[in-house]
Amino acid sequence: MEIKNFGSLYLDGQPSELNAVYGGGDISLGDTVPGKAIHFVKWKNLWVASEIVCPNASWTNLNKHNFITGWPIRIDGVPYLCRSLKVGEERDVPNEWDDILNDLGEDDSLWHWDKMYFWGQDTAMGWNSRRVRRGYHSARTWNCSESYFHGAGIGFRPVLEPLPLGPLVSESLVGVNLEIYSSGYMFDGELVDFNDYDMVILPSGPYSISDDCKCASIAGDNIIIDREAIAWMKKID
Repeated sequence: MEIKNFGSLYLDGQPSELNAVYGGGDISLGDTVPGKAIHFVKWKNLWVASEIVCPNASWTNLNKHNFITGWPIRIDGVPYLCRSLKVGEERDVPNEWDDILNDLGEDDSLWHWDKMYFWGQDTAMGWNSRRVRRGYHSARTWNCSESYFHGAGIGFRPVLEPLPLGPLVSESLVGVNLEIYSSGYMFDGELVDFNDYDMVILPSGPYSISDDCKCASIAGDNIIIDREAIAWMKKID
């Protein structure tokens, strides 16, 4: 079993303790901060957090930040899709979490499930507004709650799925259509120009950027994106 400590939880852009109670604002994962690293366990091609972080976050909060079905992030220079586990839309159906337990065991010292639920991706079968949560009484306990439910005994178990490296920014990429991901934003369009600090794209359609966006700005018909803020990008066929 391979265990690795890397990545940290950030609340409102600041590195936070893993058990920091979520009170609203931004949730993100990012570069490793000494003393605040997340413990991950390797399962197949995934890194699964052994701890439940950000207690008091609801499924709705996590979905707002794209951490239910997943969003590209970058940790220590490596791109990952950060998401939640698939945990079963009803009891006793095949799912990722039970497969992990079958392979690696249910020990609380490894998974820290005692008195803590974590949210999964799944909508409870027959309950359009309810989302599935696992843990608390045992590793395999299955339960569901309204998506807006939150409390000190439920949080986020991050899963990191390695992504392929994006294309190298060079003159050969000018004129190519790209999808570019940063924290909370995805831009798509044709690369028009670049320098050491920015990339300029012509968006594929009408585009607006909120006033609080710190990673990009609109200049005429183009969008200028801060290269340091880019977590991952890919070519669009």
